[in-house]
Amino acid sequence: MADQKIDIVNFSIGNPIEYQVPALLAAFPQADGVSVLLQFDRDMSPLASSLNPLNFTGVTGLTVGRVLPVGPFYKVVFDKTMTEGQSYTMAISRGVVSLGGLPVPANTSVNFTGKQPTTSRPIPRSTLTGLRSAKTGWKQRSR
Repeated sequence: MADQKIDIVNFSIGNPIEYQVPALLAAFPQADGVSVLLQFDRDMSPLASSLNPLNFTGVTGLTVGRVLPVGPFYKVVFDKTMTEGQSYTMAISRGVVSLGGLPVPANTSVNFTGKQPTTSRPIPRSTLTGLRSAKTGWKQRSR
């Protein structure tokens, strides 16, 4: 019964009222190598108090620079690139709240593995041969 959600409609405005604290489901390191998406079981607050980088701590060797709301995710951006394969643990304080105003449980943390940035490769010159520009109509000469 502890993990059931009870929705009670606030009849003055017609919105459900939350009575279950938000759960942190997973962390997804991003291809940029400096950020991780934290997935919650519901939309989280976009208010500055929830997005305070000091609410996200304990990541050895990294400092949280900023936090951005993305629906049920928070994008946490670090001050430097993660180490490939390094295990990280991030603690989240009760200052982080859901859209309904309920805080995450005390001692909430998540583990993730560092990822290096994905780099793009330049397009080989041979691929560009014979292409026309849509704007000018020029065609590159073969060498």
